[in-house]
Amino acid sequence: MSKRKAPAGGGGGGGKRNKALWRKQAGLGSHRPVQQLCINDGLRGVLFTCHTHRARAAAGEAFEILRHVLAELGAGSGAAAGEADDDDAFDAELAALRTERLQLCEVDTGIKGCVLIVLKDAGAPEPDAVVAKLFEELKSKSLPPVREVIRASPLAITCKGRLPEIIKTLTPLLEPHFGPSAPPTRWNIVFKKRATDPAVVSRDWTVSLAALVDERHPVDLKDPEVSVLVDVFRASCGLCVSRNYHRLHQYNCQHKAMQPDGGLALAAAEAKAKAKGESRRAAEAAGAAAGGADDRGSGYVRAEGDSSEVDASRVETLLKQRTVARSAKDWSAADSLLAQLHEMGVDVTDKPDPTDGTRRWCGGKSVEDLRRGDWTCPNPSCGINCFASKTACYKCHTPKPQAAAS
Repeated sequence: MSKRKAPAGGGGGGGKRNKALWRKQAGLGSHRPVQQLCINDGLRGVLFTCHTHRARAAAGEAFEILRHVLAELGAGSGAAAGEADDDDAFDAELAALRTERLQLCEVDTGIKGCVLIVLKDAGAPEPDAVVAKLFEELKSKSLPPVREVIRASPLAITCKGRLPEIIKTLTPLLEPHFGPSAPPTRWNIVFKKRATDPAVVSRDWTVSLAALVDERHPVDLKDPEVSVLVDVFRASCGLCVSRNYHRLHQYNCQHKAMQPDGGLALAAAEAKAKAKGESRRAAEAAGAAAGGADDRGSGYVRAEGDSSEVDASRVETLLKQRTVARSAKDWSAADSLLAQLHEMGVDVTDKPDPTDGTRRWCGGKSVEDLRRGDWTCPNPSCGINCFASKTACYKCHTPKPQAAAS
């Protein structure tokens, strides 16, 4: 018969105490306690949103954030400072984990990308105060920048996602802010629905909920003092009345004010601007390279045997400017320069000659033949040259004279 080894930390033999075993004995099988609580039973908590397939990582990050915030608000016990030995440190940490289990628990919302963490302790701070402290810690850099969580919305209470039930639950929350003794307050309703019944019409429900507030309180959608948050998800609804929603960037944890060096959004904008600047410089370099490909400067050569009286230096200048405009994809400028060349009686061949790969120009042509049906915009303030295929000016949209006459 084989002898079974006693587990480490089992209390005998002086073996090293196993932290994982302590968690198991305390009923803490996971750092993210998940319980099958009914969302409709008036729970308080924070709803974290994230990308669809990052819910697990976001939940872990959300728990770490709430541990820190509750400790700062004095709602968490944590390990005592200056422990005498490792056993006392483990005992203190185990007590903190047990306290956390009484305070925090994740409830399944049934929606991908939404993590609901409930504050089970009746003595815990209000969710709105918790979220406000969270953003204060992010802004002061006491908390590291979040990577997974996108938004953190407080839920003062949850109820069934039916309009009569929402009205019944929301009325007591509105009383401190819009009661008879409250001064006139600018306010708005932020209504969101996630994976819920199509019969939930945001506009109709918002009008019904707005009727709960007295008319002496003006609605302000741009700079409200109070925001009424209504978040309907599945068959449930989370409610909160907050004075921090507009001030705290609509609870966006990824806002540039919350992130180092302007955050992810600013970094993306800077990368886009940098890429755009590099492409512009590349186009200018390509135009300069095309202009300086040979000693003629424009990349075009004059056709052999062309003895027409034309200002060759002016033609070279216009051709060089047109090459740069074409390289930068500024087609309007390129067409305008081509029209000037046509006015001078210069025909331009953009297709390289298959024999030597050069592009040529030739003078002494008729303007009518060169334009091949092109027409000038009749608008006195425009007067730009338009191709024959255009029925209206591409710049000012004035109709083509022939088309208008027909």
